[in-house]
Formats: sequence, C-alpha cells, structure tokens
Amino acid sequence: MASGAVERQFGSYDDLLAAVFQRLAATELAAVDHASRTHGSTATGRLTALVGAFATRALHGRHTAEALLFEPVGARVNQERLTCRRQYHALIVGIIADGVGSGELPTRNPTTSARAVTGTVVESLLGHLSPTVPVSGDGRDGKDATPLIDEVTELVLRLVGARC
Repeated sequence: MASGAVERQFGSYDDLLAAVFQRLAATELAAVDHASRTHGSTATGRLTALVGAFATRALHGRHTAEALLFEPVGARVNQERLTCRRQYHALIVGIIADGVGSGELPTRNPTTSARAVTGTVVESLLGHLSPTVPVSGDGRDGKDATPLIDEVTELVLRLVGARC
C-alpha cells in the first residue's frame, strides 16, 4: 500500500497504528467484559471470570498482549492505550462497587482496589517480572497455565477482601 493511500485513509501512520491498537484492544476488552457478565452472578464470580478470561487470552496471545500493554509507541497510540486502561478500570470498579453494595465485599474504595487489581493481574502475567516461558494454558505444549491463573485469581480475591 502506498504511503499516500495510508495518509488519505488514516491521516498519518500514527493514526493507522492507533486504529489497529483500538480494534485489537476493543476485541480484548469485549471478551473480558462478556466473560465477567455471563460467567458469574456475584462480584467474586465476576472477578474470577474477568481474571480467567484476561489471563487465558493474554497467555495465548502473549506477544499481542505485551505489545498492547508495554510496547513503546507514539503519543496517539498512548492516548488509545490510556483510554483502554480506563475502560478496564471502570469495568473492575463496577464489579467491586457491586460487591461492596451487596455486602459481599468489605467496604473499600472500589477505585483504589481496581487499580491494585489491574496491577496485580498485569504484573503477575506479563512484562519483565512475569514467567519468562510462554504458557499456552491448553496443555498442548506440556505446560498448563491453570495453576498460574488460579494463583493470580486468588491474589485478586484476597486483595478485594472476598471470602475464598
């Protein structure tokens, strides 16, 4: 594709990258949101489903997940990245607030708790501090992500004060 065609369609190369990022990130968010809404009726169940969906998708598509979260990018993509993080944060805040409201979770600030949940999940699964060997989660490569996902889920539930 000629660079002129890219500029006519997207305005700039940065706008093209932002559009690609936006589409990939929206797909991932939709899958996690769907899991949290359909696989649990309690805050604990919804958080468990959210962590499970995010972890499974991130570990299966580790390269894509790390690119979406950590890859050095320009200002336009960083703006989209921040928008995406705010959407994940809002989803988690809503789940925690529902749990606090129903008495399932102890009274805590859902906004602060959601930031802690996000950090726990991302840093436990991806990036420089995470396991260095990719884990498929389906057992086909002899590795099973279930213990890691279960451990991260337990950490998240303890973090928000859920009864495990």
